[in-house]
Amino acid sequence: MAGEYWHSFWRRRVGRRGFLRGAALGVGAAAMAGAAACREQPREATPPPVAEEGPPKRGGRSQSWSTVNFDQLDPHISVAASTAYFPRVYNTLVSQSNLKPDFFFYDLAERMEQPDAVTYIFHLRPSVRVAPNSLGVPERELDAQDAYANWERIKNELRALSSRFAKQFLASHEAQGPRLYVMRTGDPYAWTIYNVGLAVSTIAPRELLTNPDRLRVSGVGGGPFSFSRFVEGEGLSLERNPNYYVKGKDGLPLPYVDGIDVRVIPDRAARQAAFLTRQVHFYTAANAREAQQLMDPNNYYLVKEPIFSFMAVTMNAERPPFTDPRVRRAVARSINHDQFINVVHLGDAKVNGIVHWALGDYALPEDELRSRYLVYNPQEARQLLSAAGFPQGLRIRMMYPTGVAASGGGDVAQYVPILIEQLRSGGIEVDQQPLDIGTWLDRYRRRDYDSSLSLNQVYESPEVPLDWHTSWGPAGDGVSWNIFRDPEIDAAVRRVKQVTGGAQELVRAVHDVQRLIYSKDPSFIPLPSSSANTLWWNFVKNNPARLGLGVTALFLADWWLDL
Repeated sequence: MAGEYWHSFWRRRVGRRGFLRGAALGVGAAAMAGAAACREQPREATPPPVAEEGPPKRGGRSQSWSTVNFDQLDPHISVAASTAYFPRVYNTLVSQSNLKPDFFFYDLAERMEQPDAVTYIFHLRPSVRVAPNSLGVPERELDAQDAYANWERIKNELRALSSRFAKQFLASHEAQGPRLYVMRTGDPYAWTIYNVGLAVSTIAPRELLTNPDRLRVSGVGGGPFSFSRFVEGEGLSLERNPNYYVKGKDGLPLPYVDGIDVRVIPDRAARQAAFLTRQVHFYTAANAREAQQLMDPNNYYLVKEPIFSFMAVTMNAERPPFTDPRVRRAVARSINHDQFINVVHLGDAKVNGIVHWALGDYALPEDELRSRYLVYNPQEARQLLSAAGFPQGLRIRMMYPTGVAASGGGDVAQYVPILIEQLRSGGIEVDQQPLDIGTWLDRYRRRDYDSSLSLNQVYESPEVPLDWHTSWGPAGDGVSWNIFRDPEIDAAVRRVKQVTGGAQELVRAVHDVQRLIYSKDPSFIPLPSSSANTLWWNFVKNNPARLGLGVTALFLADWWLDL
């Protein structure tokens, strides 16, 4: 059985670091099943561990926050705060935790088969019904035609974030009757199930897809909640779906809470004040020291986990002066990564290579990064600039978002003065372009920038971190965010995506392509990242954030409020 093969595969030790072993091996539910050449009949998801927290209670509203705005509610296109709520409203076929690869959340699909290395057969459950709504969508059961319509849209929508997989590797897909949906990749592909289970790959009722303008500001699906109130710049509300098919351990229908309210609170002091007065139910501290100062076990519990994201310095390699690799290397040599660790993160952080440290064995060894690629040498930076025709130094324009938390921990405002002074040490003066988050996001998407101090999304596999350095870019459209045109890198990254020989081979391939990217003086430089220190009020029970499942936890709805 392929299932037995996978259990063996996940447990192979790949040396060097034991930290987040699952993340180092989590390449998809059946991504390498071709090596076993047999059928995959996965069991139901292993129930997550549950603390003794008393019987579930129904009612109450979860109070949440976001530091950034909701750019839109389109589940395939949005890149801002909305992505965290698509798993609450829409369904996935199946989501496998990249951090704990033994954990599968079967949702619209109740089981999956993989008869060969390129075929994925999803058997859909008959009980997933659309929530009550005023959008004209019938309260019907979702079926294979919905899965087909969504993936067809993802494949053809240039802005769809999962289009990089759909365009490059999804050779065909079809609905074979109402309960059978089949995907076929052109070649074996390491991260098929990872892409299927992303928040931006969720399945909306096909009626919604006919009106993209409506999808931008509203939505309903077969998930545990539905969107109700959306005010741009202010917040978002979700209401309980009484048609949701999942029941809790007590036999009662989920979710237990009546709804979720999300407020946009860019200011850290305001977020902390809202948490301390129970206006919101959790607070992510700026660093471990702040979390320790606030911690009161009589009121809160702490969830500490690696941040699977980071801040980055992005240079537009198709605009001078960053067309010159010597200028890009001068920028790299001007960055003192340890200063970010010590000043922003108070020592509680690690350096990042092309693939960030939170991904365990996929990341290059820290000593290699420090000795070869993340070397702070402002004198060399000035020499490189002189060789590139800038003997008196260089002035560049750099944009960055204002009033938001940093994606690697801390706040963007903490990074800016440090980076400006570091670049100055290497002979680079910066004309700052501070922008509100919406304007920054729009310009970044369109590549309308010279350079940027940039936020990032959550990356739980090395695929997208590598895609940032290709001609197709992280969105797969060859147009957006960051494009780096190098045929050798493109070919190497494509080969990595097709590795099916086992964990050791995949880790080696990811390491080798990172070294190749560094040899080309990359235009996208990840900065150090920390761990998230999140305090929760202790009345939030059975919290999936405590399970270490990563984004897969967003699909779980069996938590409650003991108010």
